[in-house]
Amino acid sequence: MTLLASSADFTYGNTRLRARRAARLSAGELLELAARDIDGVYGGLSATAYRPQVEAALARGGGTPRLHTAIRAHQAAELDELRSFYDGRARELVDLLLAGYDLHNLIALLRATLCGDDGDAASAEVVPIGAFSGAVVRELGRRHEPAALVALLAAWKLPDAETARATGRAYERFERDGDLARLEHEIAAAHAALVAGRLDGLGDPARALRAVVARRIDERNLFAGLRLRAAIDESPAATVTAPWLPGGTVPAAALDAAVRRPGAADAADALADALAGEPARLALAAWARDGDLVALERALDNRRLLDEMALYHRGDSLSVAIVVAACAELELEARNLRVLVEGAALDLGPEELRGRLLLGAR
Repeated sequence: MTLLASSADFTYGNTRLRARRAARLSAGELLELAARDIDGVYGGLSATAYRPQVEAALARGGGTPRLHTAIRAHQAAELDELRSFYDGRARELVDLLLAGYDLHNLIALLRATLCGDDGDAASAEVVPIGAFSGAVVRELGRRHEPAALVALLAAWKLPDAETARATGRAYERFERDGDLARLEHEIAAAHAALVAGRLDGLGDPARALRAVVARRIDERNLFAGLRLRAAIDESPAATVTAPWLPGGTVPAAALDAAVRRPGAADAADALADALAGEPARLALAAWARDGDLVALERALDNRRLLDEMALYHRGDSLSVAIVVAACAELELEARNLRVLVEGAALDLGPEELRGRLLLGAR
């Protein structure tokens, strides 16, 4: 992935991000934490940049759920600070890069409310950043009725006016048909179209980020297509269509034709050709052999994170490439810590835990 130079001013912010890499946990530190129980993980993280969030979790009683909350809170604090390094056109691009968290948080809040969870359960899945700060999430969490939550989202135009309107329209349909998957897709599609449209409107300075976003959309559409294939296998006579998201580079017709190939190996080859990437070809070939969608998703997601992190070295140092790399590195660190926390809670051995970590090169 090659990112082109941007006219936006990333000089100051990118210099700060490179300096802050020293605070990231090293592979050695992660492996050392893999040998600890929950109390030991708390102790280890209290000697790192996670100390403020770990101390807050301990003040509330500690335990596994609060350690997960501490990890999310630290990630959010880092991302908020990252955003503050930029202004003008550069800030617009950074906000569009981080817009994925807005969608994640919106869907998490809706799911929790629709399932009747309380405010604490709702906020447990939220990364408190951007439109969904901690205070906003707490207030939204007090709306125990889905209609009240959707009404407040509309009134506050969260995460933005267009997505809030799309959420309202989708919820009206949900009240009639009760289709949660359709509700989430309609919101995600509206948000994806909004982000892609804004990036397109920013022209050449946004071209680099547009490619990053498009890859993410293409991979989400890949999994929508494979779920479509499973539905066709279960009901061959049914008319089934996949809920494609806009904003990717692979045409929906190409994906649709690929997933309808008669054999898994043929479908995998066609999908790999559409995605045009050797890592995707290898991961899809494994899926064709064993049918493991979870392993396929993990493989592609890990490859994408590593590719985005590699932009520290391969991308334009005065462009949004460095911000993409920094966000990917933060996400990978948070994922690895979640693996360690769950492993400690389940009393998994260090060797098994180490095999589940994804250790990116600095």
